[in-house]
Amino acid sequence: MEKQKSTDNIFSKFGCALRLNEKEQESVLDQLLLTVNALKIRPTVYVDHISQLCISNPTAETVSFKIKTSRPRLLTVKPSCGFLLPTGMCKVLMRLQDSSNIPPEVQRDCITITFMVIPDGVVSVKASTVWQEMRNKEPIIRRMGIILPYGKETFLHVLMHTDLDKDATYLDDENDTTNEEEVPPKQNSE
Repeated sequence: MEKQKSTDNIFSKFGCALRLNEKEQESVLDQLLLTVNALKIRPTVYVDHISQLCISNPTAETVSFKIKTSRPRLLTVKPSCGFLLPTGMCKVLMRLQDSSNIPPEVQRDCITITFMVIPDGVVSVKASTVWQEMRNKEPIIRRMGIILPYGKETFLHVLMHTDLDKDATYLDDENDTTNEEEVPPKQNSE
């Protein structure tokens, strides 16, 4: 029970408290859906490769997400962080810029998406601010990794795992060169 008190205090700066315990948070994070189309990446000089992924939240809880890429200058995503309202979804554009100078032996990139359950009142704050406040805290998170192999059309391999390490690189904002453009959350129109 002491652990739950510490996770409630995480959001006290925002004037909110999380009403779910650890198991309930993990259950919500397990239900998130990630849809990625097949993507063909062939190293070229002038053509940017663009694809999109869709993140869906079928639960009744609000979830925040943050996206990091293995090569932030070459592989960009928009938005790089945001909120998923209950039963909401978000489309993320992935753009691989000029990839002709990437050596063939390292032509594989990764996108890591980190999720955490947040109280409803936190949505009024920028998502990047929420993630900066979590740097020294230990929220319950779920990480999904997407591996992007080059050279042939393939369905992207999605890795899912839980990482409770507060020193993980996804929280390292000092070297973050991703675009911090955020999009307002959308309700699912269905």
